[in-house]
Parts: sequence; structure tokens; C-alpha cells
Amino acid sequence: MQKTRLNWIDVAKGILILMVVYGHIYWVLSKILFIKNVALEDYGNIQNIWIAFYMPAFFMLTGYVSSFKKPFLPFLRKQLKTLILPAISLFALSQILTFLFYDGNFSLGIIGAIKGQGFWFLYALFVAKILYYFIDKIKTPKVHAIFVVVLYLIGILLENFNVLEFWSYQHAFLLLPSLAFGCWMKKVEKWNSLVIVSVLIYIATLLYYLLFQYKIPRVTGGIFLPITACLPYLLLSTCGTIFYLWCCKGINKNRILEYLGQNSLVIYCIHVAVIKIAGKHLMMYIPHLGYISMALCYIAILIFSVCISVLFAEFLNRTKLKILIGKF
Repeated sequence: MQKTRLNWIDVAKGILILMVVYGHIYWVLSKILFIKNVALEDYGNIQNIWIAFYMPAFFMLTGYVSSFKKPFLPFLRKQLKTLILPAISLFALSQILTFLFYDGNFSLGIIGAIKGQGFWFLYALFVAKILYYFIDKIKTPKVHAIFVVVLYLIGILLENFNVLEFWSYQHAFLLLPSLAFGCWMKKVEKWNSLVIVSVLIYIATLLYYLLFQYKIPRVTGGIFLPITACLPYLLLSTCGTIFYLWCCKGINKNRILEYLGQNSLVIYCIHVAVIKIAGKHLMMYIPHLGYISMALCYIAILIFSVCISVLFAEFLNRTKLKILIGKF
């Protein structure tokens, strides 16, 4: 029986990947190319609105659409095919792009690829899904929840004590509650009733961090999650995602956003290389841009990086090279 694709899921993924690209434009320009511009800093700070929930939202969506009922070996093969194979193959492709058009260097190299440093999200999602496969076999809800919470707390301790990370397993521990919550949402369709409470909690928690100028806890490529922020982070990530997904269900259909969502894997893996290339050619001009011209430049880089990434997605999807993204 063929599964029915939910439009709002693709819409949600499409907007989320735009959030990812938006954040990486600021990161590449300011942290890699070391471009100084007041407007750039202010535009980069806009992502504080969603920085606590946009990566957890990907995990919740994955939990919502995933099945953990298959025998383990077929399940493992599917995760290797759809997550690890693209992580390696698209990492190689992105490295070739940066080598040819950016700086002539392979920034991470073979050792970095083996350690899973290229695309942390794909490795973390792989580890989290494998962990949850076994947790899902626990039939007692309380014990099930305890396992998820314990692994989350272990992840916080490992991160705060700077324990060596491999294949983003600490990210997986920290984002496991989001994956589990997504599975729960699939079973309880009345989660929409939580929207009003979620909005109030999210706004109140976010305002607390912004008004007192505290750094917002987040689990992105770089983790910032002090032990004291373990509960506020869960509130921000869960409540923010509930409201966000409710909005996407309201949108329901949008051909452009759905298309971006369906190709979010390739966009995620290619766009940083494209931003680096664009930034290299614009770095002489960006420091002198004002707010309006910087906004136009920011939008132009976003559109350019997404369009180039989509061209790669189309090429891979339409040729035998689609095996590189797990389509075989």
C-alpha cells in the first residue's frame, strides 16, 4: 500500500531549510570570511526567533512520518541508504565544489568525513533513529519516557564536560526527545489543542532570554546547552515546534515550499559550499553596505544558494546518480 504524502510536512521542511540557509549565510560571512558589517550582524540576530526549535522541528517531523515496526536489519539498511550514503556522497560533492571554486582545499578531508563532521544532522538523525528503534519496543509508556529523558540528560552532561563526539551522538541524545515527541504526535492527533499554551510558553521563555540578553540554548551544528538550561531548551524547542507545525498545517499547500521540502536533503548538503563561493566574490563589497543594500544582498545570496542547490538536486534525481542520495 502506497503512503499518502502529506503536503504540510513538505511545506514545513521547505520553510525549515530556508531557515537553515538563512542562518548559514550569516555564519559563513561573519565567522568564516570574517566580514564585519553592522547590518549583517543585526540580520543574523533575526534567527534568534527560531534558533531553539528549527533543528528539533526536523527531528519531530521525522518522528511523525517514520515507522519503527520493521525488523531491525531492513530498518538499518534503509537508514544507511537514506542518511549515511547521502552524508558521505554529498559531503564529497560539496568538498569538490569548495576545492574548485572557493579555496583549493578540502576543508575537512577523509578523517573529518569518517568522524561524521561534514553533515552533523544526518549522522545525528541516524544515531537517534537507531536508538529510538529499540526504545520503541518498550511497551510501558513511563519506562519509554524515562529512557528518552535519561539519554537527553546524559547528552547534556557529555556536552558540558567536553567529551569527544563521534558521528554526532551527543546531538542525537539531545534531539531524541524531539524525535520521540514527533512519534507521539502521530498517535495523538489532538495535539493541535496544545497550540495556544505552546505559543504563550514559547513567547514568554524567548522574551526572558532576549530581555536579559542571555544566549538562547540551542542544538544546532554548535551546541549551547548549559545544565541549567535543560528545561528551558525543552520548552523552547517543543512549544516552538508545535506552533510552527500548526502554522504549516494551516498553509497546507504551497508548490514552491513543498518542492523545497522534497529536496531539502540536497539543499542542506550543498548550500554552504555555494554560500562560501558567493561570499568570496562579494566580500570586498559587503563591509560597505547599509541596511537596505545588505538586506538585498542577503536575499540574493539566499536565492542564489537555494537555486544552485536545487539544480544539483534536479540533476541527481533525474540521472543514475540518484543512487548517491539513496534512491535505488
